[in-house]
Amino acid sequence: MEEEHRHRETHECETTVVAEEAAVETKDRG
Repeated sequence: MEEEHRHRETHECETTVVAEEAAVETKDRG
């Protein structure tokens, strides 16, 4: 159960990173 919680946190972090990268790309393009 603890591993699952840690995995969920990692997934959320990765999602945030992807969102930030997309925002940076949009800013550079715009």
